Amino acid sequence: MKQQLHSSVDRLLSPTLQTRIVQDFLTHSCHVPIAILILELLLSPGSYFFKPDGFLLIISALLQSLYLSRHEAIDNPSPFIGNLIGPLAYSVVEFTLEGPEFFEQSQHWAYTYYGLTFAGLQSLRHRFPGFSNPVILFESVIRASIPVVMYALFEQRTGAHFLVFFDDQAHLFLTIVLVLLGGLLGFAQISLLAYQSALKSLARKLHQFSTWGLGSNLVRGALHNPKDLEQSRKTRAVFFMDVRGFTAWSELRQPETVVEMLQSYYAEAEKLLMNFGAIRIKFTADEVMAVFAAEADSFHAARDTLQGSNLILDEYGLTAGAGLHIGPVIEGMLGTDDLKAYEVIGDTVNTASRACSEAAPGILLCTFEVARPANTQSLKTIEVNVKGKKLPVHLWAS
Repeated sequence: MKQQLHSSVDRLLSPTLQTRIVQDFLTHSCHVPIAILILELLLSPGSYFFKPDGFLLIISALLQSLYLSRHEAIDNPSPFIGNLIGPLAYSVVEFTLEGPEFFEQSQHWAYTYYGLTFAGLQSLRHRFPGFSNPVILFESVIRASIPVVMYALFEQRTGAHFLVFFDDQAHLFLTIVLVLLGGLLGFAQISLLAYQSALKSLARKLHQFSTWGLGSNLVRGALHNPKDLEQSRKTRAVFFMDVRGFTAWSELRQPETVVEMLQSYYAEAEKLLMNFGAIRIKFTADEVMAVFAAEADSFHAARDTLQGSNLILDEYGLTAGAGLHIGPVIEGMLGTDDLKAYEVIGDTVNTASRACSEAAPGILLCTFEVARPANTQSLKTIEVNVKGKKLPVHLWAS
């Protein structure tokens, strides 16, 4: 259940696949290809866009982003292979078009070297999360070196020797500034990731607190459509169940024993009610309340829940009775601006509660509205004078 809770919140906070692809492309996969594209464009400005090279660079980067993003979205990161998708796809196609001359150009080797470097660093982050921060910092510095390396290769292609690149004070200044900026961006990324982690942790706790108060079904619906919590008139099946003789039994037991019994009782009731799609479950001392949207399932849900709960209660020498009624209710958030609770209000709720009060131990009492669609012809009919009702209420006992 805890893992499902985390997964639900993480999915809510996580970007879509399309957003992941765009983010990876802009923040990672396109950096080396864009630098190579600009380098080659400057070397052959008149004819470059009539060649496939630039388009192949962008397509290769997009393929890499797609691969990395898809694996991240399914919680199965594959950074080593993913970071080699771009260089490999570009090299294979370009080698087919240009032949051995392709590998005579240093920028193409640089693409492969950077791919291997990022593959190794991101794999290290994935395998050893404890070293994540220093690896992120180093990766950011490496990323900042891309324009410096491409600048040096550009000068080499225009006649300068690669090894004397740093003899120029301007080049040295540019390198130092970019490396420092890379380090600062690395620290910023570490801070951002820490903030995102704290945000997810807080969201999980808030989601859990909301689930305790509202129930997982309501919370799940409200996350996608907040209007689900607004007050509205609905037809609902309302179920009540409580333990007979609970107060007298509790007086003779230690509080720990009472809590142990209630926890087992709640757990069994929740499991059975959720199996039938209860949209709201509420525990109050020994009383269990549930609300169902589907009328057809409510009778079988109530009967199975009562029987299953009594098996648990029997271990403590106890038993429960239950009541069920279907009708109109007003449901939604009710309260003040500072304190609200999700409630179900109406005569339907009162009738179900009264039926529960009248039920003998181990018996489910339901109204005609419940018994008719359930087609329970064998049920015994009783007439009860329910408090607050002018006329007797006909109840079917199961």
